[in-house]
Amino acid sequence: MQEHAAHLAHHAIGAMILTFFGSVWLITACLNMSDAGPWAVPAILILALGIYALAMRRFLRHRVALRSWGALPAARRMRRQLMIVNIAQGIAMFAAVNVLANLGLQAWILPALILVVGVHFLPLARMLHAPAYNLTAGALIAIVLIYPTLTAAGPQNPLGAAAAGLVLWATALSRLLPLRAGYSAAV
Repeated sequence: MQEHAAHLAHHAIGAMILTFFGSVWLITACLNMSDAGPWAVPAILILALGIYALAMRRFLRHRVALRSWGALPAARRMRRQLMIVNIAQGIAMFAAVNVLANLGLQAWILPALILVVGVHFLPLARMLHAPAYNLTAGALIAIVLIYPTLTAAGPQNPLGAAAAGLVLWATALSRLLPLRAGYSAAV
């Protein structure tokens, strides 16, 4: 039961992180939409705070179990693997931005960033035993393949950032669903 509670706390942390980055994508989309009303960003912030509050509530309820689990060698190994995946993601994003900017392809920076974020969920799905992250990866990669073709704005269409943000929010909410006993996903 203690391990189950630790998993619940990890899921809550993951939901908070996903909510934050989903909000960044959604606000980016709103700031780049000519027809986004003045209510759009405050509405995003209110919804984000609601999701964050649900996640924080779960985390606080199970943080003691997380502390005891965090001292185990498996926890240290997982934190190291997470750090490696996230550093690789940061390097890939930095490289994509610089290469595209130097090639004069700034319009493709947003799709490249969404693609890198999507691909980074693939090792996380395996590493954290979280098959839902495969769906997140697939959805983000599909967004990159589809949204640039939807309008004349191409890759500069803010729809890509909005869709990416909604996918991350949906993933955050899925992390807050009841967890089955025996489920081994950590985050």
